[in-house]
Amino acid sequence: MLTRPAAQAVDWARQLEALGVEVRSCPLIDIEPDPPGCAAAWAAWPETDAAFFSSPAAVAAMGDGPWERLPLAACVGPGTAAALRAAGAHRVLSPPHDAKLFDSEHLWPLLQEAGPWSGRRWLWLRGEGGRDWLMQRLQNVGAVLRPIGVYRRMPPRLSAEELVAALAHPGLWLFSSSEAMAHLAQRCPRQLALHPPAALATHPRIVEAAERLGMKATLVRAEPLAVAQAWRDWCARMIA
Repeated sequence: MLTRPAAQAVDWARQLEALGVEVRSCPLIDIEPDPPGCAAAWAAWPETDAAFFSSPAAVAAMGDGPWERLPLAACVGPGTAAALRAAGAHRVLSPPHDAKLFDSEHLWPLLQEAGPWSGRRWLWLRGEGGRDWLMQRLQNVGAVLRPIGVYRRMPPRLSAEELVAALAHPGLWLFSSSEAMAHLAQRCPRQLALHPPAALATHPRIVEAAERLGMKATLVRAEPLAVAQAWRDWCARMIA
């Protein structure tokens, strides 16, 4: 059961199905671009030395533009890196495919190597909120950061009845966001408490959030091959 926003779930479903995984989609976050934020980001583009993109949604929100003029685009996930390359970004920096986790901590050493960053200007393109750990590291070495919200994360469009029906399906859920999990708990707390699904989570913090809601969660790398193997392992345990 994919819980990513609908637009992101399409490519995930395609890749997982090619690996033999049975896939259903249950988007627990809806994404809306923020046109004023995107306009502000494009206006700052000519004077930008590097930009960080929090997710594929940040890339999609920006749409078409002079991507090739951006000296460096940075991100943590392979999906965002692929979206940046498809958009036309000239140089993309992200954790390698064999990284233990796709997160800020594994991107930071690569950014240190690509520096120095003192006095250089960064755009930080994201939705509302998010972790500031990586921003603080760059600010500590003198980078000039401008955070801009280019999209908004919204509650899912699915009704509570649709979410209850999804929870009744005996599947393995994939979570890449604690916020998505919170939306599920808010919409159908009783059903979640009675029938907590087995879950895969792409970061230790998401594992912890799942376990607080009563789910048995397993940490998995945020890439289709690892998820497919984890699904096969889960299926084998269910049959045994």
